[in-house]
This record gives sequence, structure tokens and C-alpha cells, in this order.
Amino acid sequence: MINPVVELILRSPFRLLFPNNWVVLSYTGRKTHRKYSLVFHVAQYKDEFVVVPGCFGELPTWWRNFRKESPVDLLYKGKSIECSARAIEHNETAAAPRLAEYVRHFHASSIGIKADTTEEMFNELVTKAAKTYPIVAIRPRSSIDNS
Repeated sequence: MINPVVELILRSPFRLLFPNNWVVLSYTGRKTHRKYSLVFHVAQYKDEFVVVPGCFGELPTWWRNFRKESPVDLLYKGKSIECSARAIEHNETAAAPRLAEYVRHFHASSIGIKADTTEEMFNELVTKAAKTYPIVAIRPRSSIDNS
């Protein structure tokens, strides 16, 4: 119910009411071939956007569409960007640095990170979470415009 309302706002001039890291991801379902749009916040890791499906809660199923790299459209700062999305699972070496960047901005407490967490403990908690949660990496087909 909330998702369509937020999507409508993000597609309008009122998008400025939301932080720049709120995006709309549009894709075609792998099995259903139906078009879907999801709203969430992303973190940037190098030249990618990073999403954690379910944000450490109940794991949704939409991310499975990206077990193979797939084309998506990302509405970012009011602009549509053609991208490729892929799920990273069972690969903590690839997932951990992306997850670390994500939890620096969102949901850190969900994996046990607190204000007094040391860097060593932060790395241990992120590595443990990277073994458990899939990460979706979204890479623009051209460079990200940070303006």
C-alpha cells in the first residue's frame, strides 16, 4: 500500500521530500514476465548501488530474479538509469565490502552494530551477515551522476 504512494512521489517534483538514496527499481519477473517496481533506499559502493533485500528481517523473494545478471531500470534522483542487477549470495568476499557500506548508512543495529562497536567487531559482524543475507548489486550501464 505504501510502496505505490512513495513511488508516485519519487516520480514527481516532490521527490525532494525524500533523501537522494531512495530509489525505484523496475524489472521484469524472470518466471512471470510481469513488470514490477519496488521502492527502497540504496547505498553506493564504488560504481554500484547496493540493496539488502528484507534489510535483515524476513527475506522477500524478489531478489531471486537477479541470481543471473538482469536488466533493470533505476529511478535515481528523478532520472531513469538503465542498469544491470545481480544477486550476491554465498560469497562473503564479494558481499562483505558492499554490505559494510550499506550498514554504515542503514540498519546497522539489525546485525548488532552499536555506536561503541570497534572496527574489528564491525568487520566480524559484517562478515557473519554477508554469509547469511543476499546482497543485490545494481550497476549502471553508464557512470553514476552524483549531482
